[in-house]
Amino acid sequence: MGRNNKPERSWGQFFLHIVGVGESRLLSVWFLVAILLGLIAKITVLISCMSPSTRSVYLFRVSADDLVNAATNATTASADALRIDGLPNHWYWGFSGVCAVHSGGDVSCKRSFPPTMTIEDMIAFAVATQRDEDASSAAVAKHIKPWTSALAQVDDDLTPASRPRSFFKAAVALTLISTILSFVLLPLGAVSLAGRLPRWILYAVAFVDALAFLAAGVLVIYAMDQGPRGLIQLSGIDQGNERTFVGPGFYVLFAGVLFTLISIGLFFCVAFCLVLFIIFIVMACMSSCCGSGSGNNNNVDYRDEHNTGGGGVSNGGGMDYKAREAYQEQNHPNYYSNANYYNTRK
Repeated sequence: MGRNNKPERSWGQFFLHIVGVGESRLLSVWFLVAILLGLIAKITVLISCMSPSTRSVYLFRVSADDLVNAATNATTASADALRIDGLPNHWYWGFSGVCAVHSGGDVSCKRSFPPTMTIEDMIAFAVATQRDEDASSAAVAKHIKPWTSALAQVDDDLTPASRPRSFFKAAVALTLISTILSFVLLPLGAVSLAGRLPRWILYAVAFVDALAFLAAGVLVIYAMDQGPRGLIQLSGIDQGNERTFVGPGFYVLFAGVLFTLISIGLFFCVAFCLVLFIIFIVMACMSSCCGSGSGNNNNVDYRDEHNTGGGGVSNGGGMDYKAREAYQEQNHPNYYSNANYYNTRK
């Protein structure tokens, strides 16, 4: 009878289990699925803005209007002089290049690793793609002369161009390292599923993988704030909603970090408990709202019944005192006693 009873697992054994000590087919399968999803996210981010077809997964973008307003506030240049022909609506950045989207819907992408980060270079690139007659370096430099003069006025206040470029190079390098680690973890995960490799080794590598990809995302933020957005922040203009600046690729990047992190059994359990807690809070709030609504209805019904004396009779919203007293007396259970009976007969 006791052969089918499984021994109860202590909390210490459960903790060792979720950190990778011991075999678990379920956690091993989940590890492979999560690492695969994280790898897809990393590849998607790596090819962002390589071409017009991958521009939709951009990391960040900057509006030409914001750039013109920032230059007008920070320098003596006029907005009319800075609105030169060929200036696009937006620039889009990804790990593999930068794209310029013009008013007519024309999209031009410059593949570079890392992408162009200086304001002067990205304006020159956008203008060169729109010049059919003369796109030589000298002609483009002459055309963007108003911007060159304006940027020279704040050159000492802006971060040196080498710093954001170095940040972006480091971010790309960390992303490549993270991608390679994910590729290595897939076959190792299959070996672990067969019980030939301890899961804690995979969890340790996956943790390093997640940290590398997270650091890449943080470095990209610093690169953009000190590079293309440096002039905007220097001018102090209202930048509006930050979500218009951040692109889908940024969310894909941190989704990849999340998937890689929760491939580890411990973090998966923590995430699972957080989801259950959020569901409980939402259901409790909904139950509280529904309960308060029904309570108000009951109070209204009680007031209506009290105003009508309990019998559904009302006189302009309520009976007068004597009528209500007579009604209650007639509905008293002892009203039809002998004395009252004879009184009513008379």
